[in-house]
Amino acid sequence: MKVLILSNQELSDIHTKWKAEGEQARAEHLWGATTLHQHGIEVDILPYQGFKFLKLISKFNLFGDLDQQCRGLRVASQYDAIYSAHHLTTPLLALLRKLRILKTPVVAIAYQSFPPGLLSRLFTALCVDGNDHIICLNQRLKEDLAQDFGISAQKLSVAEWGVDLPFYEAISLPEASSEPPLILSTGKTYRDYATLLKSIEPLNCQLKICCFDIKNVKSGLSMPANAQFYEGILPWRAVLQEYCKAYAVAIPLGDYPQKPNNAVGLTVLLEAIALGRPVIMTRNNLSRYVMDIEAVGIGLWVETGDVKGWTEALSYLLNHPAQADQMGKKARQLAEQDLNLEVFSSKVAKILNTLNVEKSSSRLRESTNPSNSSST
Repeated sequence: MKVLILSNQELSDIHTKWKAEGEQARAEHLWGATTLHQHGIEVDILPYQGFKFLKLISKFNLFGDLDQQCRGLRVASQYDAIYSAHHLTTPLLALLRKLRILKTPVVAIAYQSFPPGLLSRLFTALCVDGNDHIICLNQRLKEDLAQDFGISAQKLSVAEWGVDLPFYEAISLPEASSEPPLILSTGKTYRDYATLLKSIEPLNCQLKICCFDIKNVKSGLSMPANAQFYEGILPWRAVLQEYCKAYAVAIPLGDYPQKPNNAVGLTVLLEAIALGRPVIMTRNNLSRYVMDIEAVGIGLWVETGDVKGWTEALSYLLNHPAQADQMGKKARQLAEQDLNLEVFSSKVAKILNTLNVEKSSSRLRESTNPSNSSST
């Protein structure tokens, strides 16, 4: 089987780096491109940019990345399936598939949705339901797509995104040993560092924040004595070393009620899980489709903008080191057993291979149907 991958980021560069560096580069952001061959699936990655004009106007339309989709259409017949790493990158392909214009099956990864409404239901019916199969990164997303938008359960499955364990295991990382305990927070998207900074001030710990575009993120924030931003952009290996020095990882998310239900913070959460660190995270629509960290025993939830709640959650972990250590060990266990790239890829491969078998069977039935044969 041969598939073409499209994504909302430049996978070709990531793949090139991975081939050059092997275990020194992580592969989870390639969505199985490095592992699907183990299941009999050959993968080609469509370059992220081809036509600058189409890429530009794609920012202002509802039909996803027109640049990638138009180029994908030109070569679609050469593949057994199109595999979209982000279903909102390829809604036009799903629509064309629904209208039976596109003959090549489309399978898409989904990790966000919309609050139910007339426009969101119309968009989902036309530009999401057209996918032959939708792989949800979370059970709750699968339930929302079925219950709120009426997508057939047969089209939906769950495959939790997982970390590239060999990457983390190949790096020599220090053990947590800082005093006072280090709370680490990374990332930029929709972060609420103002609340986190206020909550940390009365505690006997240090907070370090690492993110891109530090100048704009820091603007207007009041910094307590026990908090600091990392200046400059740290290489990933240095960031991972900070994870291992950390006592716990904080993922504070802001209040953006107009934004889609999402899985914001999922990458940071998985990094913490891979490195066995307990997590404190904001619970709102932005984190709706990440795992329930309290239910699986790896962390604590805090409500949006709740300074007192953050202080209490951080205090609990700081004052209960045995429980914090247990959460970290449970997190690492999840990574080893379920939340890793090998397990994720096997689930994706099963879906793709099943779809290919169904496609082959359909072609066979059509070729043997007497109504398709010319009379003599």
